[in-house]
Amino acid sequence: MERFKISEIIPIGLLLPFLIILAIEFIFIYGLSFYNQNQENFLSQKKSELDRKENEILNRIKNNESYFVFSQYANVSSLAQQRISLNTILEKFNASMPKFLIIKSFSYDEENKEINLSLSFRTWDEYLKFRNYLQKTAKFKIKNETYPLIDEKSGSLSFSLILNLTPEFFK
Repeated sequence: MERFKISEIIPIGLLLPFLIILAIEFIFIYGLSFYNQNQENFLSQKKSELDRKENEILNRIKNNESYFVFSQYANVSSLAQQRISLNTILEKFNASMPKFLIIKSFSYDEENKEINLSLSFRTWDEYLKFRNYLQKTAKFKIKNETYPLIDEKSGSLSFSLILNLTPEFFK
């Protein structure tokens, strides 16, 4: 019986590059898997450390009753200072509006910080001055308005307007 060399049946020169590419892919896949596992371990370790510190701080706050009461008082005080009364808004609104303005109805939406107005002017000149004032002031932003209509009985201009109150208004 004759002995056959494997190199005679399968040419090594043709097969060797494919084996090298497979070996590189195997090493690359194994390396990425190892890297991903290390990253997951690192993240889970950091998460458990954060949870531990959060529980530790929470237990300190619960155990230190005076600090807990003080923090609750500070939160309530902060919320009370941020809430603005309707009287304050009316005072600031009246101080910032022109004196020739005739307000028929006024409503305030605290959630959206909007004022809904029904207004009247004696002349077109007053209306144009008012529109110019609203466009130049930083306290208000016009959200919606209707075109002025002339009231035949009184001879005045009537229209409605919705104004958004900007942070400049509350300063």
